[in-house]
Amino acid sequence: CMISLFCAVDLDLRAIGLDSGNYWWFRSRDVGGIYERMERELPKDEVEGLFVTATTHENPEEYRGHHTLEIFTYVPYAPFAQWRGEQGARGDDYDVVKRALADKLLRAAENVVPGLRGALRFLEIGTPVTNEFYCEAHRGAALGTAKTPFQLGPFSFQTRSSVRNLFNCGASTLSHGVGGAAISGVVAAQQVLGRESMDDVL
Repeated sequence: CMISLFCAVDLDLRAIGLDSGNYWWFRSRDVGGIYERMERELPKDEVEGLFVTATTHENPEEYRGHHTLEIFTYVPYAPFAQWRGEQGARGDDYDVVKRALADKLLRAAENVVPGLRGALRFLEIGTPVTNEFYCEAHRGAALGTAKTPFQLGPFSFQTRSSVRNLFNCGASTLSHGVGGAAISGVVAAQQVLGRESMDDVL
């Protein structure tokens, strides 16, 4: 599960060194320990690890005078379970938790995007129950099925389904994340078009 921040900023991102890449930032080299803590508990004082991407650099024609950023950190589902299914009526307690987490995440994100908070022009916050409501993702999961060795590669959902002319693609097929979802789309297109190679599709 993740806390997701969708931002518009009044910053020259290239001037501070950001390109279209994906940035992972961790407070220490104990990356395994950080992931274990993120899985168990909400950040107490500081966010220990996050992901940032500048979406306007990935899609430059969408630039309209402000850059857009997506910022994520992992959190457990349990602290949000009390608000599941209550979209639009979750109350003040939910907003307090959500805003406090967003503030911690923005503070940590300034390690990647200096001056972020002062340049913020728009902010939308998503929690695991947001993801659960809009995406119908099990317990707000962000990346599809559990990424165990038994749900990757040949053991994952395949792009060709058991229903004639129905093909699957997305983060629950082949592999996880944006890269996995993109590759599954190319493989599905290859199969739909009856091409020998993925290169014939690209």
